[in-house]
Amino acid sequence: SSSAETIEVTIEANSSGSGNVYVIDGTQKKSLTLNVGTTYTFNHSSSHPLRFSTTDDGTHGGGDEYTEGVTKSSGVTTIEVTSSTPTTLYYYCDVHSGMGADITIN
Repeated sequence: SSSAETIEVTIEANSSGSGNVYVIDGTQKKSLTLNVGTTYTFNHSSSHPLRFSTTDDGTHGGGDEYTEGVTKSSGVTTIEVTSSTPTTLYYYCDVHSGMGADITIN
């Protein structure tokens, strides 16, 4: 059976560096664990579009955007986690470097 979860993502000035960072559950650049069989909806600022990659910091880190099972609209990014989802992903901002962190797929 599949389930769904919503994750609220806010933006703060980086407490240990420059620029802005994503904040989830009150933690800056929080490491996330996502479960296979669950669809996650990330609500975020439309000016800081959240994306996924198999590379740390995504396109800013020389990687590519991961799009399998991902749906994007303004201020909302949804990922359907399946058994074929890579075991390690990273979330990052499409516009600004250094905002995200790692994701472990369970």
